[in-house]
Amino acid sequence: VSVNLNYGAIKEYSKNPSYLQYQGSPILLIGGTDDENVYQWPSSAKKKQLDTLAACGGNYDRCTMSYRDEGNAAPFKKLTNGKYDLEQWNSDFWSRFKEYLRLCKQRNIIVQIEFWATHDLSKGGWANMHPFCPKNNVNYGTKPDTVLDNVGVYPWSRKNPFYTTVPALKNDRKVLKYQKAFVDKILSYSLNFDNIIYCMDNEYFPVQPVEWPQDWIEYVKGKTAAKGKSVLLGQMFQSRRINRL
Repeated sequence: VSVNLNYGAIKEYSKNPSYLQYQGSPILLIGGTDDENVYQWPSSAKKKQLDTLAACGGNYDRCTMSYRDEGNAAPFKKLTNGKYDLEQWNSDFWSRFKEYLRLCKQRNIIVQIEFWATHDLSKGGWANMHPFCPKNNVNYGTKPDTVLDNVGVYPWSRKNPFYTTVPALKNDRKVLKYQKAFVDKILSYSLNFDNIIYCMDNEYFPVQPVEWPQDWIEYVKGKTAAKGKSVLLGQMFQSRRINRL
């Protein structure tokens, strides 16, 4: 007996690939929340925001996995020395995310998960707060231990070596281990839902290599296929450069 594990899931509309379908019917995505990471909000505010979206006829929300704003939780545990341990999760972060996914499903809101928050990895966020920056964790150092460094600011015109760890580029297995663990953890929650679109990056800078999102698309495809599922996958580039994957 063949069982379709994707029945009703968000996918390309079978009669017109310019549209999507959900629960067997064509759908036009309409969004309009006040933040790119509503999953981070307190429960009451989160519910109110999603209720407002649904009441206005909205059915779509971008979920950038960002944690640079005041009051946001980070995915990894912060130690008493002020550094992160990438071997330990922060349960507060993941409970916020899990609740958000449940609330969106209850309201038939399509969620676009954007794995890598570009603006967390650029500007002043990298050295000041990002757990993957070597000086902010206890798990690895800078070159030659990894391809990473502690540069304080990465504007859109400057490359961050964070985007070179994938096998098609530098294949930095030490950092890639934790990047994969982060993606796997997201999937451990999101694959329980059928209303998810997966985007590799949020507003990916033109200067960064195209191999990065290509590798992550293949990685996520492999993980979802192992679960017997097919999902919508894509990438969001800054308007300064358009690429087709």
